[in-house]
Amino acid sequence: MAKKTSASARTKGASKKPAGAKRDGKGSVRVRMYRHGLGDCFLITLPKTDGSPFYIMIDCGIIVGSPDPSIMNEVVQSIIDDTGGFVDKLVVTHEHYDHVSGFAIANDLFAEKPTKGKLAAGEVWFAWTEDPADALANRLRRERNKRKQKLAALVTSKTGVQGMSGLVNPIDNVLTLFGAVKGKDKPEGKAKVVGTGPAMTFVSTLAPVRYCRPTDKPIELPDVKGVRIYVLGPPPEEKMLKKTDSKTEVYHLANMGAAQSFFMTLPGAETDLLERYQPFEPPARYRLDELEEKLRTPLATRDNDLQFFARSYFGPAKAETPDQSWRRIDASFMDAAAEFALQLDSATNNTSLVLALELIESGKVLLFVADAQVGNWLSWQNVQWKLDPNTTVTASDLLRRTVFYKVGHHGSHNATAKAKGLELMQSDDLVAFIPVNHEMAVKKGWGKMPLPNLVKELKTRTRGRLVQADQDYRPDDPNDPKQKAFAAALTGGPTGKEKLFYEWTMPMS
Repeated sequence: MAKKTSASARTKGASKKPAGAKRDGKGSVRVRMYRHGLGDCFLITLPKTDGSPFYIMIDCGIIVGSPDPSIMNEVVQSIIDDTGGFVDKLVVTHEHYDHVSGFAIANDLFAEKPTKGKLAAGEVWFAWTEDPADALANRLRRERNKRKQKLAALVTSKTGVQGMSGLVNPIDNVLTLFGAVKGKDKPEGKAKVVGTGPAMTFVSTLAPVRYCRPTDKPIELPDVKGVRIYVLGPPPEEKMLKKTDSKTEVYHLANMGAAQSFFMTLPGAETDLLERYQPFEPPARYRLDELEEKLRTPLATRDNDLQFFARSYFGPAKAETPDQSWRRIDASFMDAAAEFALQLDSATNNTSLVLALELIESGKVLLFVADAQVGNWLSWQNVQWKLDPNTTVTASDLLRRTVFYKVGHHGSHNATAKAKGLELMQSDDLVAFIPVNHEMAVKKGWGKMPLPNLVKELKTRTRGRLVQADQDYRPDDPNDPKQKAFAAALTGGPTGKEKLFYEWTMPMS
């Protein structure tokens, strides 16, 4: 059961920082992005008025199937070493494995109260979509769980799956975003938490929980002067939560038409979904992979049916016999299921908790969007906060003053808005970090992660100050003063672990 706190308790925090916590120089903010693989983990360090550091940790995860998931133990240990075992705020943006699996893999390194060698937190932040007291949040979670179950039933169905791994695997990849700790993802004798749901529950036991909404007043941090945190998303409107793509507002358009239909008509309790969506009745079905095998037998030339398929489906590309493979629709009925899986993935991403940290004196903004999809982004156009009778802050204003952008969803196609997103980021000081591992993305079938034309646009808008987790940063123009200053402010990890993270330091003012 999550521990909820009053407003006053939230301000003070429920746990005291260990006496051994490291002190930080006044006047600067540090942003650390871990380079552990395809997944998100960030650590923000802000200066308190007494000179000691205030820590905000955002997410802790790596994708299923990563070569060495136990690296999450190194990540958490690194945070323990550098924070003295305490983060003031632990932010969990949404329920996807690449954002929360560290709480399962390295769960023995977390504690409910300051403990030597472990990591404790003063408060846990979730999006309102995780609030058990919110009716819409509860309904959305129930619907999400039903859809996961239906997709799981489709993948495990015995009818027609053989020979269709190319279509089943993408669906299975989406399911692993909610998946269990298994195989190499489960360090022997350590993992007590399995799956994303239990991981979220586990985090909620670590400290008092705050459920964040865009309607919240800007959050001011205890003992940290000159910082406000705005909650931009997820949107409270169900329509915007389910808007996952746009013809004009993203850098690449994915075809969702079939998915939308499948999304609306998927049946209820049946387990054999493949059978229901087969386009032909059983007497009219042929397994084309089996027919191809039979064509290799000595008797194939005597079988008229086989010869028909040889001419009409498997024919070689010759002048007298054109290639007929374009006729093959034997697995096309599965396309909608794969798109439906993508729709489920995007709908969950759209529940991402989005935070903008404003440095009040300078007006600079640090933007952390998690995996927010286009509906989340577009909803910010209607969000504003009245600070006093004469001062109103809008989300568009925060975007215009953004100097640090945590690129959404590892640089995918529909997680960075254009005219109402990146194009609003007009600061000359803009830098961007992409938490991505392209090699792992390719293995998962996400070959355009990060999206090349988005990377190109980011490099243009940041004037080359773009950091990608799986690449060593090198200035495009070493003589550019902006790039030189950025490179000087960018550091690696501690001795012996220089490739574990990137950390960028900037002045508060």
